Amino acid sequence: MPQLPDKRTLARLSRQPSALVKISLGLVGVFGVIALLLSGRAGEGYGAWQSHPLVAPESLRGLGDYLDLLREVLLHSARQFVSPGVFPAACAAILWLAILHSFNRFDRVFLILSAVSLALGFLSASLTVFCVFLQEIERNFIFNPEASAVSQLIYFVAGVGLREEGLKLLCFLPVGLIVAKRRNPLEALLLAGVTGLGFAFHENIDYFRSVEGKASIWARFLTANALHFSLTGVAGFALYRMLLRKGRGWEDLLLTFLVVVAAHGFYDALLLMPKLESYAPLGFLLIAIYAYRYFDPVREHVEVNGLAGRISPLGIFVVGSAALLCAVLLYFSIRIDFSSAVAGFCLTAGSLIPLAFAFISKFRDL
Repeated sequence: MPQLPDKRTLARLSRQPSALVKISLGLVGVFGVIALLLSGRAGEGYGAWQSHPLVAPESLRGLGDYLDLLREVLLHSARQFVSPGVFPAACAAILWLAILHSFNRFDRVFLILSAVSLALGFLSASLTVFCVFLQEIERNFIFNPEASAVSQLIYFVAGVGLREEGLKLLCFLPVGLIVAKRRNPLEALLLAGVTGLGFAFHENIDYFRSVEGKASIWARFLTANALHFSLTGVAGFALYRMLLRKGRGWEDLLLTFLVVVAAHGFYDALLLMPKLESYAPLGFLLIAIYAYRYFDPVREHVEVNGLAGRISPLGIFVVGSAALLCAVLLYFSIRIDFSSAVAGFCLTAGSLIPLAFAFISKFRDL
């Protein structure tokens, strides 16, 4: 009976490009056969799930109305855990969690703080939904595709970017205070990133409920997940440095936060503003820039001792990406014929390969 490779062997294989290519091609081959066998097996209404939409009141007249709305938002978030979108959202989040944890040695306190950070990030997304309703009901601050380009850009920066990044940073603050006492910059970077990942997990559950959403799991893995943990990681690290200096250097935090908010707003504007539609591919460049801004200090503070004995982030990223792409192929195949599924698979993979290589270049020598 063949023995499973030990941890040291897995760590070595995770740093060998040839081994990673073989494993990835093997996964694609196995799932390709399964996809061929299951091609077109789904009937009408396959995967249908009735959600309970969150409906905001027409007006908020007092404290009781605000508290009722907050309770409904939190209950709605809790119900998301029985949504069909929770599994693909969890897969994407777990892969990035594994990658981020591979930069740090095993530490029980760090694992606990990581779980708390993920939960706080999830909470920040619920609070964001609450703020959206407040802005729409109280201020009628909504996106209008017919408005001027300047008004639309203001909405994405001062609306979407400000509330999301502000609430993620606020929810990271309790963890940041603990990490500042531990005086560990690597933990600050990783836990701030995990907080952003918790937000992305919540956001992806809704997104993956749709047919199109499930088919884009790898795209969301590389874009929305990466953007959220990178931006929160950069802002959270600035907050950690300020806490470490007992409030001094607040202007650096403010400047970093404003840039993060602007970057987030501009990314959403590229995707959703009609006048910027032709510039949407620049969003990939923005993600790569901020991912580099995040992973550069992570690499600077990572402990070299013991790194070779851990599974590398490169191995997790490459094999994990192959697994997610196999899920895309399988999902397409269940719904349509195999040749069309392969075409959709190739289109999904090909359009994001440049962004994937941007991450690979950051992980390849670790």
